[in-house]
Amino acid sequence: MKKNVALLFAAGALMLTGACTPHPGQAAARWESQVATNLTEANQMVDKGWTVAGFTQYTDATGQPQTDYMMKKPKP
Repeated sequence: MKKNVALLFAAGALMLTGACTPHPGQAAARWESQVATNLTEANQMVDKGWTVAGFTQYTDATGQPQTDYMMKKPKP
């Protein structure tokens, strides 16, 4: 689980780095990021202004399928 979350953060950081390339004369966007561990939590975060930046699916130690959602929103 911890390895998957680390990979999710690494992938998200690379994605956000490419997405934040500023155009000439514009400041780069700054983002907050967080991981939601289930769909209900992700939906609650969307209601609060967060956007789904990506997700990962994996099988946990008990053999159950799991999904983690990488969430982002602009920093104020």
